[in-house]
Amino acid sequence: MHWTRAFGIVTAATICLGAVAACSETGNSDNKTGKDYCTLVKEFDAADSADGDMPGLIARIKTVREGAPTAQQKEWDKLSGYMQKLYDARDDQAKAAEIVADTGAVRKASEAIAKHAKDACGIEIKTK
Repeated sequence: MHWTRAFGIVTAATICLGAVAACSETGNSDNKTGKDYCTLVKEFDAADSADGDMPGLIARIKTVREGAPTAQQKEWDKLSGYMQKLYDARDDQAKAAEIVADTGAVRKASEAIAKHAKDACGIEIKTK
């Protein structure tokens, strides 16, 4: 399995932004992004990740994580860590397939992110 195909599977299975509504979640007090968390989530554009720019996607995930409430940061860390592992395995199809097969933790993290985005920001994030 080529890593970009695996990336597409993971992206489709984990995060896909849907309809966006107004929000007011400010995130953590150490937020260095200059934007509130809900704005960062809105700007996180999963459709752009389909272009295969894994380093760019990982950077966007980390940016959202920086503005996330402390309780949500670990979920964004799981997502970026998973994507980093997948990217690092891009030249090893067997390893990439192994990573894609083990989506339990990242799926739970994605679901927690989606629930918080809906509850705190009114943003629908599809995880399936």
